Amino acid sequence: MRYLQRFWEFLPSTLLRLDWVPSAVAADERTSRYIFDKEHFNEAQGRVKYTAFMPAKKTTDISVYRTKDCREWRIWAIGRYFVERRRPDNVVLRARGDLPAMAYVQQSLRVTADRKPHPRHAIVAYWPNEESEQRVKAIGLAHDALLLLNPRAPKRRPSGTPE
Repeated sequence: MRYLQRFWEFLPSTLLRLDWVPSAVAADERTSRYIFDKEHFNEAQGRVKYTAFMPAKKTTDISVYRTKDCREWRIWAIGRYFVERRRPDNVVLRARGDLPAMAYVQQSLRVTADRKPHPRHAIVAYWPNEESEQRVKAIGLAHDALLLLNPRAPKRRPSGTPE
């Protein structure tokens, strides 16, 4: 039984890997930043917070996926199989912030194809060293981002509601 469960998890991720995108990221390409922390977006206001776009201190870049010409189910499946399942902390994919690649370029950043762990993976690099300058760029990105909530993520209970 466990074998079949693993097979059905393996099959979609293998089929999703069969994808082709150009090696250069076009300015009009939609990119998706997967969001795991509920503190990185405001569901009531329908917006992404700037903290979702802050670069990692270790690598000084952020990871995005090139989702132009992808259907919604495919974008969420890529996030589930290639991001959520690879995280050691087992957190749930809650939302994503979509932006055209041009939004990063307007902030003097560069989006380059990375292709690992998935052909649609890309890195946003050339962030400034100063955290205050990074924050300014992240605020600009968050302002332009479109928030999309994961339809499969657990729903938040209103405060005071018994579990």
